[in-house]
Amino acid sequence: MTEELLHRLTCARLVPKTVQGYQVQGWENPTRSCNEPLDLCVYSLAMLELVKRRYNRASLWDQLEAAAKQQRTTPAKPPARRRRAAQSGLGFVEGW
Repeated sequence: MTEELLHRLTCARLVPKTVQGYQVQGWENPTRSCNEPLDLCVYSLAMLELVKRRYNRASLWDQLEAAAKQQRTTPAKPPARRRRAAQSGLGFVEGW
């Protein structure tokens, strides 16, 4: 990890603020630097949690490989074409 990446991961600070007489904690980015790496790490952790809930942890990798193999061997169906509704003669306003 480079120093720049670590700076971007830790650029936000938790700052206490007073709102309507109550003390609340809020995140503040004083340098206005880019914090996209932090967002990407959070998204990755959330996706990992979703995958762990869906698959058995003991055989997680085997299940993911089987799902990927099945997806490669199954031909993709073309999307169904939408059909236009038949015109009844009356428009939206005239049909009242």
